[in-house]
Amino acid sequence: FKQKTAYEISLGLVGSEMCIRDRQKNAMQAVYVLGGIMAIAILFNTLLINLSERDSELATLRVLGASRTRLAVILTVEHTFIGLVGGIAGALASIAYYAGMSNAFSTWAFHIPVIIDSTVFLQIIGFVLVAALLTTPVGILRIGRMNLLEVVARHER
Repeated sequence: FKQKTAYEISLGLVGSEMCIRDRQKNAMQAVYVLGGIMAIAILFNTLLINLSERDSELATLRVLGASRTRLAVILTVEHTFIGLVGGIAGALASIAYYAGMSNAFSTWAFHIPVIIDSTVFLQIIGFVLVAALLTTPVGILRIGRMNLLEVVARHER
């Protein structure tokens, strides 16, 4: 049995702390990816619901002479609004969640301060906005493939 020096012990502790930090970093990256996938899926679903509810309206506009470009601009503005509202709501919810977790994990001996970084707040809003805008081309393609007569006839029944 060989006695370890204080230097060897400190190297082992630093190595294990770095290992814990790497695991925490990987876990957080996994949460970020999962959150991004969820945001895109929810926005895509919102887009499809929005289009399916408005098929007759969009088809009527096309029959009355509205161009595909005009409808694409309308959809883009709507999804920009949805992305901004969703991004702001998500950022505010994340702050509330962060404050709640900080409160839950803080004790008399250990306190986690709630520090809100405005760049992270803007990144959340920006990501949701970009995700909303990236799902818009699917709606534009759907409008382009729409059978106008069938949709208008279905609406009149």
